[in-house]
Amino acid sequence: MIEIGTPVRATLVLRPFFLFFSMLSIAAVAGGCTREYYREQADRDVYAAIDQKTLGTPWAVADGFTIEPDPGSRLHDPSDPDYPALPAPGPSLYAYELPELAAGARRAGIEIAAPQDATADDGGARVTGLPVRPIPPSYWDAIPEECLARMLEFESVRDEYGRTHEEEPGDELLDDAPRLDLVEIVQLALLNSREYQTSKEQLYRAALALTLERYDHAITFTPTSGGGLDYSNARNDGTRTETMPIGSNIGLQKMLATGGDVLARFANNVVFTFDGPEGFSRDVSSELLFRVTQSVFQRDIRLNPLIQAERSLVYAARDHARFRKDFFFQLAASYYGLLRTYRNIEIESQNYFSLVRTFEQARAEVRASVKNAPNPVAVDQFEQGMLSGRSSVIATCNVLEDALDRLKLQIGLPTETPINIDLAELDRLTLRDEIEVASERVRRWLVRVRDRRDQTTPDRAEVLNADIFLIERLLEWLRLRRLLGEEVPESEELEELLRRFRVNRARVEVARNVAELDRTSDPAAPAPLILLFQRTSDVVAALLDLAQREIELARGARPPRDSEQIEAAERTLEELRQRFEALVGRLEEILEDPQQERLQSILDDTRALRAELEALIRSLDALNELPPGGPDAEQALSDTLERTDRVIEIVERLLESAGPGLPTIDIEEADAMATAIVQRLDLMNERGRLADDRRTIKIAADDLKSVLNLEASHSIRTRDNKPFRFSASESETRLSLAVDLPLNRYSQRNDYRRALIDYQAGRRGLMALEDAIKLDVRSGLRTLDETRIQYPISVTRAALAAEQVISVRLQLALGVEGVRGTDLLDALQSSREALIAVANSRIGYIVDRARFALDLELMEIDTTGFWPQIDDPDYQPEANLEYPENAGPTYGDIPRFLLVSREIREMLDAPLPGEEPETEAEAPFTRDGEPRSDP
Repeated sequence: MIEIGTPVRATLVLRPFFLFFSMLSIAAVAGGCTREYYREQADRDVYAAIDQKTLGTPWAVADGFTIEPDPGSRLHDPSDPDYPALPAPGPSLYAYELPELAAGARRAGIEIAAPQDATADDGGARVTGLPVRPIPPSYWDAIPEECLARMLEFESVRDEYGRTHEEEPGDELLDDAPRLDLVEIVQLALLNSREYQTSKEQLYRAALALTLERYDHAITFTPTSGGGLDYSNARNDGTRTETMPIGSNIGLQKMLATGGDVLARFANNVVFTFDGPEGFSRDVSSELLFRVTQSVFQRDIRLNPLIQAERSLVYAARDHARFRKDFFFQLAASYYGLLRTYRNIEIESQNYFSLVRTFEQARAEVRASVKNAPNPVAVDQFEQGMLSGRSSVIATCNVLEDALDRLKLQIGLPTETPINIDLAELDRLTLRDEIEVASERVRRWLVRVRDRRDQTTPDRAEVLNADIFLIERLLEWLRLRRLLGEEVPESEELEELLRRFRVNRARVEVARNVAELDRTSDPAAPAPLILLFQRTSDVVAALLDLAQREIELARGARPPRDSEQIEAAERTLEELRQRFEALVGRLEEILEDPQQERLQSILDDTRALRAELEALIRSLDALNELPPGGPDAEQALSDTLERTDRVIEIVERLLESAGPGLPTIDIEEADAMATAIVQRLDLMNERGRLADDRRTIKIAADDLKSVLNLEASHSIRTRDNKPFRFSASESETRLSLAVDLPLNRYSQRNDYRRALIDYQAGRRGLMALEDAIKLDVRSGLRTLDETRIQYPISVTRAALAAEQVISVRLQLALGVEGVRGTDLLDALQSSREALIAVANSRIGYIVDRARFALDLELMEIDTTGFWPQIDDPDYQPEANLEYPENAGPTYGDIPRFLLVSREIREMLDAPLPGEEPETEAEAPFTRDGEPRSDP
């Protein structure tokens, strides 16, 4: 039995206490701080390093840079960031909702009327005098619903739909997906793009690696390093001894700027003995150690990891800045590609409508046995053309759907998320193209007017027709320019001239039909009554048109004419027009059972109607202050030529203000290449990496040398179980020299030779990148120049095709010999191709110009990730041959506090790009890194 108070009991009581205390201390130390603390600490260090390396540089990161996705991002993880949950396996469809985008993202557009394409039928119908026929519903039903929704994006198509169904398309036919412009697309991409998030994380990783290297070079505090328990129970000659040593270290360590190490360490060791020969005992000792270690030949090797980490962060920052620009460019290219496809849909739709009308008109003429009706072969050709037009519309719609899905992937959205494109920018671009085509049509008709005007004996009818066509196209051109917001002169004088020319042309048409009637009424060769009626009807129709033109002249007169008299003339004209239509209807009844008496009655009524119209026109002549019946032939021609000269003068003056088409890029090829070589961020990185390869040669060469390490240490210890009573008598000073002679450097030799080869390979890589950049610049300039030259050609083709469509339709309606239905199909196809080429050239020019700015490193992305000059038609890239002052040395920087060798620091003295390089004699160091002596 153990008695109370014996030492054994004391030992048993103390042992659990010390064990518990020791284990508790170890557990507390081992547990450390929380996950959140370490994550936030890493973020603070990383973001501070990024700011240090990027603020005030050409590769500065966006404000508030962070790798944490925005809560509105699809990439946002709502679970605990330090203990993330696994995602649900799905499927999850239509789960992501587009967030609210920044206010004011959508740029203010211009109110633009529906474009009037040359493929539309209205112009041809007006020329031929035929009504614009609506598209039969069956042709709408043949279009898939998804494609029909894309077609109905355009007002011109909605107008066609309303003409067919006599109502606007219902909401169920229209696409209700959110409409995005380029600004909003960029915003969504910055929120959701996986590639953009990866780029940010790569920059973060580079900074994270740098923080570790900086930590190794900073004063580091290592508490309780190496602490622990080592309990032992031993028996020796039957005597049991239990011991438990507890050791702990507290140290401070710092790597020197020379690559050496300084260490200061306090070590404490406590040994508890239980049940020993002396019972319970303790032995406490401490030691202070100061040690300095320095490598003589390999100091650059020790400093290289920090140098490389510092430079790698700059590389990553430049890569990220370059990625942001390229990322915007790729988004812009996709966006403008979609606009181009949308424009193609509108052109294909109008072409389809024209082909449908052509086919339906041909079938109607064949069924009615019209004299100039096409043959069955031509009808089949029209149907083939219509089917091809429908197929083209559907195929283009499918191209659009694929492009929209690819854009969703590019942005980072689920492919099932419905989105649409805001077409305000397309309206502006289309309007610019229409202005160019309208301008070309004016130029071409100006040439025709001059040709007819300058003939030896000008034909007044031909001059009048050319004048009218010219002014009509000029007024349309001015209208389009006003829609775009351009300042153009008022057109009252042109409108007045147009009204007078129309009156004069109608008067010429009346004279021509009267002369034809007079020839038919020759008593020497009596004509059938039906022929006399036809000729008289032609005169009446011409008089109706003349009266209408004179009323228009009176309404537009300055100062204004008597409005009551004008309204009375309009009522009279409408009554006479209805009487004429009734006479034509009576003729159709009589033709079924022709009788001379009844034909004579209708002829007499038509002649009476002619007399009343002539009286109305005499009153209108007086109202418009025109000579009765118009001037004589000589005076009429003189007046027409005088007014024609005035039109030519106005048109020439207005054409001088016309834009040059696509703007010229005013930068010399040599300046453009030099700008790219000086400013490109990826080229800066390539130069830096070449310097890294050169530094590797020095590192590998140092590894070939002897290893010579110097070490000096001094330690002080305690005694008599006094942990803090240090005594000089218990100290030790040691100096040591460690040498490893270069007797076996086979592996190091191969590394050195490999470094030499790698440097030359890097040098070739730098040359290759420079050549590739110059090639891209030269190719970009050629592409822009070619597009700029090809654009007027496409515009001219579109203008020619528009006139050709009108001309062929007129000739087919008049039954001109030699004109076939395939000519109209060819004209429509040419018009379609020309309009597509015009749209593709303008939109492609915007994209190519943005690529050129990116190639020259002139694309400055704003804080929202947007390049504002993308839609500036007047943007001009400017040469910049000055290396940025805040970009650092040509081949990268080295931390100034590191005492590296002269051979490595020599790279800091390299000339900047664009400066004249120093000759070898002017270099501050020799090839061996030694200072160059003065001659």
